[in-house]
Amino acid sequence: MKKVLFISAIVLLAASCGQKPGNVAGKVESQLWAPVAGVNVSVVGGTAKARTDFEGKYTINA
Repeated sequence: MKKVLFISAIVLLAASCGQKPGNVAGKVESQLWAPVAGVNVSVVGGTAKARTDFEGKYTINA
């Protein structure tokens, strides 16, 4: 649950900064700082989404 809140906070913060088109990138990690693969990440209130790779990294093209 903490992962979901953390990801939501990052995406929400990135989406609210200026609200101009661009890319949002980040990394999803477990509580033990291990990368988490296959997580769906999306922008709240938008349609842009991405899935993390094997290193937990993602990029959303907004």
